[in-house]
Amino acid sequence: QYYSPVIPFNPRPLSVSIIAWFAIVLGGIGSLSPFCIFVSHLVPQPPNPITEAMNASAAWHAINLGGQILGFFICIAILIGGIQSLKLKPIGRKLLIWYAYYNVLSLVVSAVVGPAILFPILHQLVVQHPNDPAITMGYYGGIVGWLFGLIFGIACIWVILYFMNRPNVKTAFGMMPPEMSIIPPPPGSSISGGEFPPGNHTLPPR
Repeated sequence: QYYSPVIPFNPRPLSVSIIAWFAIVLGGIGSLSPFCIFVSHLVPQPPNPITEAMNASAAWHAINLGGQILGFFICIAILIGGIQSLKLKPIGRKLLIWYAYYNVLSLVVSAVVGPAILFPILHQLVVQHPNDPAITMGYYGGIVGWLFGLIFGIACIWVILYFMNRPNVKTAFGMMPPEMSIIPPPPGSSISGGEFPPGNHTLPPR
């Protein structure tokens, strides 16, 4: 006799798996940033007027250094959050939601720092070197990168807060009783306790 194969039940929603793996990759790459910065200082670099001008700004240097230090610990947090979310541990969900709220603050700071500090520095370089295509490309590349960072950050916030607060996700993390995450079937269906749909439901003779 033929039996259909039994598919093992996976209690982890697909959205949690995608967000968790994304957090693991993002957090893992960010956690390696201090090592990459250390290695870059060991390798001789050619003169870069854009980097020199940005480092000459005390405000930008302080914000950039503070962002790197804070970002390192944030990357460790989302790395742990992604790993724990794969295990459906409540602390994993909390860490990723906290990261979304941190991202809101980070976007506000970025939206102010870009036009107020970064763009004037780059624009001054373009004025001083009007015939240097590398500086011109760096100026427009900085604007495009800034806009992309804002859009990417907003998308991350929406995805995390929307999917991590879904009823089935809360149930998977043990935050909500299972019966509260089940969408009730339409009235009259056989699984709702009502009547069967019209038709002949007589059992055939044995």
